[in-house]
Amino acid sequence: MRWALISLFALSCHDSADRRSYVDSGALCLRASQDRLRAEVKLLGCVSSSCNRQTVNGCSIGQHERQITISSRLVLERKKANCATDCSNWSSRCEMPAPSSGTYDVVFGPARASLTFPLDRDTELVADGSTRPCAAEETELGVPSQM
Repeated sequence: MRWALISLFALSCHDSADRRSYVDSGALCLRASQDRLRAEVKLLGCVSSSCNRQTVNGCSIGQHERQITISSRLVLERKKANCATDCSNWSSRCEMPAPSSGTYDVVFGPARASLTFPLDRDTELVADGSTRPCAAEETELGVPSQM
């Protein structure tokens, strides 16, 4: 499996003190296999699973000509006022058929990058267009990370 990660550091605005929305924000990891391209969007930062519950989790990925567009929306609602400070891996996943060989513009929120498919290495593409090695695949949504 080949991977690419696009890190985006802008946390989205929040709806209220008890409800927060994250739209097209977090780290985007593209994972390619022979026949599928999977997008995984991971919320960055420490958000407790004992304090919050997920009310909306959506991800979409699509291709139009030489552009692949990913969008995500995660809404968390505060469960209680006094809770543990555990950090959880909140993520959304979606997939599409693998694109044919070639260079594509990949768009996630305000970030845009040019990637060549099939992906030949683990690649993290930062919002400023720089690249570095990709992080490992994340665990299931809302599962506390090991610290």
